[in-house]
Amino acid sequence: MKDKNDVITKDHILYEERSGGAIGRSMLFAWHGTWPFAKLEIYDDYLKFKVWPLKVVIKINEIDSVELYENAFLVLGGTGIRINHHTNKLRFLLFWTSNTDKILSILKYKGIKTKNKNDYLI
Repeated sequence: MKDKNDVITKDHILYEERSGGAIGRSMLFAWHGTWPFAKLEIYDDYLKFKVWPLKVVIKINEIDSVELYENAFLVLGGTGIRINHHTNKLRFLLFWTSNTDKILSILKYKGIKTKNKNDYLI
C-alpha cells in the first residue's frame, strides 16, 4: 500500500543528494539523521525530503523561501539549506550540504525566494 506522501509520477529529477538533515517542529524537536539517512530530491513540480524514517513531499508552490543555514557551532562547520513552507506538514526542514549554491540556484530558477551568503552582507 502506498503512503499518501508517495508521488507516483515520471517527473524529471532536477537534483538529488544524500547527506544529513532534520525534520520536525523546530531544531530542538526534530528527527535528525546523518549521512546516508537524509536525502533531498528536487523535481519539476515538487520537492521530496527524507530523514529516515520520515518523509515530506512539498509542491514547489507551497515553499515560501529557502535559506542558507549555518551551524552556530563553528567547530562542526555545518552549512545547510532551510526550507520554509506553508503546509501543515512538519515545519522544520533542514538539509546539511556543501552544495548550498547549487541547490539555491536550482530553487531560485524554479521561482522560490532564496537567501544565500551574499544576501546577509551589509
